[in-house]
Amino acid sequence: MPLLKNARAKEVAILFPAEMSLYEPLEVDVEGRHRMDLLGWYAQFVDLGWHVDILHLSQVAAGKLADYSMLIVPTNSLYDLGENGALESAVKQFVENGGTVFHGPQL
Repeated sequence: MPLLKNARAKEVAILFPAEMSLYEPLEVDVEGRHRMDLLGWYAQFVDLGWHVDILHLSQVAAGKLADYSMLIVPTNSLYDLGENGALESAVKQFVENGGTVFHGPQL
């Protein structure tokens, strides 16, 4: 198998659900539905042949979305616990610049 000579394409970014990951006990998500949303998006886009990266909120707020054409926002049942003003501004700018956003269900 040949080695890559250049960095691979940055096509799809998935926003890591940090608040849910940090604060939600596993007992609340008995069947794993909340956590499976991220994995489902990831599997679907990889199966379709897209290059997918998972980005932390701080990376998005720092402007890392500029390299991507799509952003996926999976379920994050505790999103309201975060201070996400910079994140929301970055996502708004991403969309204004032609980016596409997909969103999982809100619980």
